[in-house]
Amino acid sequence: MLKKAIIIIALIQNSAFALEITNLKPTECVGKICQSANVTFSNVITIYDVKYVKTEDNSHLIMPLTSGRAKNQYSNVRIESKTLHDKLIDAFQNRKIEKKDILPIDVRVLSARKLLSDFRIANVNILFDGELLVTFGLLRLTTINYRTKTPTISEFVSIPKNFKFQSPIFENKIKKLIKREGLRVSKKTK
Repeated sequence: MLKKAIIIIALIQNSAFALEITNLKPTECVGKICQSANVTFSNVITIYDVKYVKTEDNSHLIMPLTSGRAKNQYSNVRIESKTLHDKLIDAFQNRKIEKKDILPIDVRVLSARKLLSDFRIANVNILFDGELLVTFGLLRLTTINYRTKTPTISEFVSIPKNFKFQSPIFENKIKKLIKREGLRVSKKTK
């Protein structure tokens, strides 16, 4: 148990480390060049369906989009640094990834915004190592006990469909952080 606690402290602490690509699992390849892949960072988080596009003059990445109710598309996962972008391009081109242990990740709440909806009450932007920005939602569900007629309110975190935590301990720490920040801004009045 102590070993797990030490790992979590190392993951949450501010660090000088950058996100490392620890796994690239191709989902679509043409020849030796991977067109689409699931990418794991620092053995802790995975992004599904990252697309690589190579044109005559340059290469670029297309991060996965999330579809909303009104057929709107949202980019809930964004690359915020050129360093990480270049690492990903290189990983797609060479498909050589060094195996690494769980690495420390700097986690920061970049912003939290109250929403007008009664169901999705806040969006919380989390920045991983200053390089990867992910938007999570805080949802509020009200259920009524029909026998006692008392409402029960519960909040839970909405994780983008194309994003997954590989460590349940790390996931719980991030969810607590999201709930705390989301509830803080949802209580504010405009």
